[in-house]
Amino acid sequence: MSALSPLSVGNSVFTSVLKILGQDQSLAGVVELSPNGTFRQIPSGGPTNGHGILAIDGRLRHHQDRTSAMKDAFEKFVQRRDPLPHGYQELNADQDRYGVAPKNLANVNGGPLRVGNRMDVDPANHKKDQIQIGDFGPVNQHGEVSYAEIGSLAYQIKQTSHGPYPWDGNSSADIPVDVTYYP
Repeated sequence: MSALSPLSVGNSVFTSVLKILGQDQSLAGVVELSPNGTFRQIPSGGPTNGHGILAIDGRLRHHQDRTSAMKDAFEKFVQRRDPLPHGYQELNADQDRYGVAPKNLANVNGGPLRVGNRMDVDPANHKKDQIQIGDFGPVNQHGEVSYAEIGSLAYQIKQTSHGPYPWDGNSSADIPVDVTYYP
């Protein structure tokens, strides 16, 4: 199954498409098309929920792309700018606890979320934690967090030939996670 990138259309085009599809309700703002063909409105002011597999954002550890956020002197995450302004720092996946939200929910893509917004991460062991959004990642993928956050969720990191993954100490099975984002 391939993921589609977000699509922006004008309000009149969107309304026409809804009528063609037999959608009676009026949807405004950001919407998501589910695999079964129904629309779901993503709230602009309230929390947004997602379900996925706990994953590790290792981009900084492996010297890959930078995160979407930078930290100010008070540890608040703000939208990254280049060059990095005086007094701001890069995020460090080994030290900074942060989460990764799907890029289709990012404000710069028409979604409700910005870096620095809060997100609750609730994995299978129910060691729920609230962290800041520090980056945006793959479309509709929920549950990615920094290296530093894995320990806070009471999991270990297991290194494999395919890269690191969260580990419960017993099984190599994927760890389901529920995420709530707060715009």
